[in-house]
Parts: sequence; C-alpha cells; structure tokens
Amino acid sequence: MSRRAALIIILVAVALAAAVPPLSACGSQPTAADFVGFWKEPESAKSTSLYIDTAGDDVCAVRYDRFYPTAVRFRYADGKLTYAPVSSDFTDVITYDAGADAVTITSGNGHSYMLSRVQP
Repeated sequence: MSRRAALIIILVAVALAAAVPPLSACGSQPTAADFVGFWKEPESAKSTSLYIDTAGDDVCAVRYDRFYPTAVRFRYADGKLTYAPVSSDFTDVITYDAGADAVTITSGNGHSYMLSRVQP
C-alpha cells in the first residue's frame, strides 16, 4: 500500500471517529416519558413531592407541593419541560438527569430544587 493510500485511510478514519460522538449524542436527550413518575426532595425537612404524568402530545401534567398544589401543564421540548405561568420572562423549567435518575425544577425566579425518583 502506498503512503498516499495509507494517509487517505487514516484521514477517513479520523473523520469518522470525529463524527460518531455528535451522532450518538443526538439520542441522549431525555424524552417526555423519562420525566413521568413520582419524585421527592431528599433534602427537604418536610415531604415535598412532585408528580409528573402525560397529558397529551408533548405535554405533561405536573403537581408540585412547593409551587403547584393542582396540576399545571408543562410543555416538553428540547429535552426539558417548561411552564410560563405569567410570561415567557418567568419560565419554570424541569430537567432530567438520567445518570442520577433525578429531576431538577428551576423556578422563573432562579430557585432550583433537585428531586429523586420514588420507586414503586
């Protein structure tokens, strides 16, 4: 094999190796189903819980003792759940961490709370 052919093979291999991580990262975003379940704040003095259920396409019903005593509708998009009760400048966001099987809810005023999934 000539040096030129070997160099081309190496360059193609490097280009493919560089392209694979971004392609695999595309599927790593959580789905709306990953959020569904019963969650508790492990560090809370009182029993603060969060319940997320599906409510239609890309919509989840969320009840959270701290903010929402009755269910509100969060929209699923871009791997997170969002709810803007007053305006888009004041948006609550729920993110999911698959490694910890935990969610973090951040209120529109910037306060964040991490909750762990309660196993049935």
